[in-house]
Amino acid sequence: MTELGTVLDGKYEILKKVGQGGMSIVYLAMDNRLNKQWAVKEIKNDGSKSTATLLKSLEREANILKDVDHPVLPRIVDIINENGTIYVVMDFVEGKPLSDVLKAEGAQDQNKVIEWGRALASALDYLHSMNPPIIYRDMKPSNVMLKPDGSVKLIDFGTAKEYIVENNADTTALGTRGYAAPEQFGDSQGRGIYNTDARTDIYNLGATLYHLVTGKNPCEPPYEIKPIRQWNPTLSSGFEQIIIKCCQPSPEDRYQSCSELLYALDHYNELDNEFKAKAKRKVAVFATMAGLSILSGCCAIFGGVKKGQLKEQDYNNKIAEAEDAVDSSDYNKAFECYKAAVDIDPTASEAYIGYMDTYAYYYTDEDVATGTGTETPAEKGIKFALRNIDKVKDDVKYEIALLYFNEVPDYSAARKYFNMVGDTENFANDVKQAKYYEAICDNKINKTADFNDSKQEVFDFQQYNSDNIDDTNTYKYVNYLNIATIYVDKLSSDEELANRTIELLQEASDKLNDNATVLSKEFPEERGVNYYSGQYSAILCSVYTYLAEKESDPVEQVAYYREAINSIDSYLSGLDMNGDAVTEKTKNVYAEYSRKKAEIYVSMGDISGDDKNYELAENVYLSAEQMLGVDDYSADLYTSHLTYLYNRYTDLYGSAPDTWDKSARNTVISVYNSGSRISMLADGKKPQWNTLIHKPVIEAIVSGTGSKTGK
Repeated sequence: MTELGTVLDGKYEILKKVGQGGMSIVYLAMDNRLNKQWAVKEIKNDGSKSTATLLKSLEREANILKDVDHPVLPRIVDIINENGTIYVVMDFVEGKPLSDVLKAEGAQDQNKVIEWGRALASALDYLHSMNPPIIYRDMKPSNVMLKPDGSVKLIDFGTAKEYIVENNADTTALGTRGYAAPEQFGDSQGRGIYNTDARTDIYNLGATLYHLVTGKNPCEPPYEIKPIRQWNPTLSSGFEQIIIKCCQPSPEDRYQSCSELLYALDHYNELDNEFKAKAKRKVAVFATMAGLSILSGCCAIFGGVKKGQLKEQDYNNKIAEAEDAVDSSDYNKAFECYKAAVDIDPTASEAYIGYMDTYAYYYTDEDVATGTGTETPAEKGIKFALRNIDKVKDDVKYEIALLYFNEVPDYSAARKYFNMVGDTENFANDVKQAKYYEAICDNKINKTADFNDSKQEVFDFQQYNSDNIDDTNTYKYVNYLNIATIYVDKLSSDEELANRTIELLQEASDKLNDNATVLSKEFPEERGVNYYSGQYSAILCSVYTYLAEKESDPVEQVAYYREAINSIDSYLSGLDMNGDAVTEKTKNVYAEYSRKKAEIYVSMGDISGDDKNYELAENVYLSAEQMLGVDDYSADLYTSHLTYLYNRYTDLYGSAPDTWDKSARNTVISVYNSGSRISMLADGKKPQWNTLIHKPVIEAIVSGTGSKTGK
């Protein structure tokens, strides 16, 4: 066992032990450079495997997780081999495994289980969409963490593998009996170990949902998965059918993808016996009414009424009614009108795009009824269009792809729908944009890929966007932003991208300002001129900070930092921080960039030795703290402020706080006491605003034990 207080690789300080398994111990650790907590898994070598073999296995797991970007999936950020002991640094997931929940509470509420199923199916779908696909292979309650906010996180990727089509068999039987699909241990007669694929994960998930909703462990007698209503007749027959289909012995008889399973979970009630009976009655009524409508229709034709024109007029009326409802913030009415328009003409695009944009850009997170815990407003809107994906035109598919890219974000899903765009006759924006975006998605999905493989495509997209798309087309400014994010992602591999990014965003800002009057009428309300201007400034801040940190000449360093501060000021000036209407998201952004601005001033002071920079940093901290108050979004601000004060006074007076100037100690005490008033979060837990590297010293100063003398 690693001693508490040990610092691994010069940065990860072991704080406490949080768990232990057969071959590993898990600790909570603090990254002393980033002021961030991680979980550190210590792998014990019991002699049955060599350290090299263990490390190879862990590296495979790290390679699977290092580029994931999904709320249900963890990240691995580092692997350390220190004196033969292997440490894996990963996201710290607070909560408890669902296996513990089952032991304590038994069968879980059906609605909760379905929501967990949606979240887990979404994560598996993401893994299956990677290139190459990743098959998880060990879904079970003990590998799913229930977080305090009710959402779930998938853990333990030790058995995951890349799917290779050419392989006819896996070499090792992996998975957990009871939850594992038959092919993980052989066919129905126990012969051979067949190649596992996405359908294997679907079986595992079905068995897990069975255990959660019934409380019956498939690993225990009678070792089978029965229809869930044999255990509880009040459960949904539709949900029962979904689990039965997931757990079919033959992969061909299961859902063939997690997308199919997700759709079924979203419509499980439509599979219920009662729902089907009602549907049959509606069909009978419809058949009777249809006979009468034929006569009416003939009369209409005979009377010279042009049905197509009436249909178009009705459709346009519904679109206009929906847009008026959006302007009046009556979003529920808008959704109903868009749905009615789709019923009139399921092939026209306006209703789908209007519905999706209303959810993504107008309907706030607070407006959306809580349910999945992982689904964004944009995803809720996308689902509406996906129901008729075989009927919609390419401009709708393009909008789906953009929402997946910009708002969710899910780059694998975005790539899928960009790839579906191909009919230029039905697509107002040239199909080239979609193809360029496929290259951008590839870079987002695999951030470690060699940028040289796709660099020219992205450069071509930049040129195409500048020269071929009208300056009053809102898509142009979306493209500027997304191209810039790729350049920033790849800065470490090609430093010339820094100057290219600056030139790109200066061009974007100039054109945005020149066309602001027209564009303000075209952009959605929540993604207007100020939004894109702010996003460009935020990226420029990152680029200038990067250049400053790479620069060795102090004068040039300070010059780059000044440009970064100018970018932050431009960004913050566009935020509306006045009145009761200011959102939590805006406050978080204000807190984050105020902190960055203060820290840049501190860096400038360290470089130049000019105390004026430290005064400016202190002014930024105090001004932002006064503006934000003591709610949880100001947590990192107070942490950064105290860290700066400690380092500053240590440089001035030495490492012993009892030798510090009295006013210095009083300043620390004042900031600490203010931060201590940060409000309680909804779950009753105080946010970790004071996860300081030097927390014991700070607390000693506050308590008086660290300030025995004064000046």
